[in-house]
Amino acid sequence: MLKLSRRAGRIQPQPMFRVLAEAQHIENLGQPVIHLEIGDTSSLMDPELQRLIREDRSLTASFGYSPSAGEPALRDILARKYAEEYGFPFHRENVVVTPANAAISQLLALLCDEGDSVLLPDPAFSTYQLAIRFNDLTPVFFPLREEAGFAPDLAEIRARMDADPKVRVLIIDNPSNPLGIAHSSEIMEGLAALCDERGVALIIDQTYKNLVYGERPRRPNHRPTTFYVYSLSKDAAAPALRVGCVVGDATIVGKVADYNSLFYSCLPKPLQLTAARYLVDGYARQAGRINAIIEGRIEAVTAILRPSPWLSFVRPNAAIYIYLNISRTGLDSETFTKRFLHERAVCVCPGTGFGPSGRFYVRICLSGREDELYAGCAALVEFCAAVGAEISAREGVKTP
Repeated sequence: MLKLSRRAGRIQPQPMFRVLAEAQHIENLGQPVIHLEIGDTSSLMDPELQRLIREDRSLTASFGYSPSAGEPALRDILARKYAEEYGFPFHRENVVVTPANAAISQLLALLCDEGDSVLLPDPAFSTYQLAIRFNDLTPVFFPLREEAGFAPDLAEIRARMDADPKVRVLIIDNPSNPLGIAHSSEIMEGLAALCDERGVALIIDQTYKNLVYGERPRRPNHRPTTFYVYSLSKDAAAPALRVGCVVGDATIVGKVADYNSLFYSCLPKPLQLTAARYLVDGYARQAGRINAIIEGRIEAVTAILRPSPWLSFVRPNAAIYIYLNISRTGLDSETFTKRFLHERAVCVCPGTGFGPSGRFYVRICLSGREDELYAGCAALVEFCAAVGAEISAREGVKTP
């Protein structure tokens, strides 16, 4: 039998897809499952985008290769939007079109050598840890604490840089997946300034940048050491397009294009042209529509969850998630997730996939079917109460 390489052992799937597969196995046996585990926004897709894909023949007129850096029209639109947001003269050469998940591994491969260190939040999007491991790098976590509203502590981050001279990159997702939190302008400005001062690359994952509720934080000043990763998956409600980008220094961006060329040549031309057309014609309206929907769901879900003495959480102000502290149930996140799925047919995502601190947290997604969301949250409250009754009966202690 053939033997896998050591490198193959560093390839691991995202944890939410592992949980999804278990839920789908149960569904295949005939048991309906409520899905709260995966950030799929496709149920909120704009009919106009569907129409473009289905009816606009000009988008599918050519099936030839695109440039590895992406369709020029799409890169120009993205550069213009980023220039408007940051007040910085971004141009086409500052933008490469690539899926956001791939962009993380690509940037780490280009900015780090084996054995270098990468700073990242705990918790944070699971792909960061997976990409760090695959590239044979060392993760260095800085904590995001519930009691502090999950805000990064700049002094702690500076101390970690002081302690590890091999730190080459800091990654942060803002807004955060799994937290549903948009960090303040002051924090993001401080991170950008600190990284620039130390010559450390700052990768800001902005997949949810247009899904911010209430007052929108001011964008920090752009610095040459900062890179932005973005995707149309969430705020355009089109995860199947797989269209995203990296924006930043033209030399590094050009190497990402070379990486594209090596691994998959280019993204499909019709999908890129669809994205370009949509960014001009319908995008702003769609993001506003999703914002209104998710804000209403946050209000309703908070009303369901807040009375439970077994749960605590920071109310989201961005993205499509709520990160729940389940420690009072006495169950770790893996046990909680498995029992909740098999006993109540509701699937949530365990916090262990988002960092070491996630042992007693689970993430729920707000963007699926509305009726399932509310039913699943009600079932979660009931399940926690049942687990609490088990604790009381077993240990003879007073429950919260």
